[in-house]
Amino acid sequence: MPEISGKIVFKAQNETVTNSLLQFREETPACVLEKLTEATGLNPDRTDLFLEDGFLASDSVAHFRQLTVIEPLGDEWIKLLEALQHAKGLEFWAHIQHEHGLEYFIALVGPQYFSNAFDLEDSDLEDEEIDEIEQNWLDLVPADIKRLFADEFDTE
Repeated sequence: MPEISGKIVFKAQNETVTNSLLQFREETPACVLEKLTEATGLNPDRTDLFLEDGFLASDSVAHFRQLTVIEPLGDEWIKLLEALQHAKGLEFWAHIQHEHGLEYFIALVGPQYFSNAFDLEDSDLEDEEIDEIEQNWLDLVPADIKRLFADEFDTE
């Protein structure tokens, strides 16, 4: 399982999604992911979430009211976020670095899905273009959520 690091912040918009997110642990089994996809109006049968070990691994999971903050391990998390791009009753913001040099900026805010990834080691992007991607993502992050990413970005 390729390693990733970073942070994902999920914000539930209703009690059903909140209850699904409260089931997330450092090892979140597939049945919990199925409940989340159902709670967000997605068909779990059409959601390709192949889990090599039968669960999603996390370095840490913290729950604060309707927020769930996860430090993910394993690139299956990227597949989950892609699968959730049409989710209802859920918003999320993710900044993830992959061990092979990819950096991901992903967000779902209302109906708007933002996803951008680039290779830090072998990219044709100029520093200004990378800064613009980061800023476009940060513009989607509400102030109360930005503080959760303060250790990664200058969010003042």
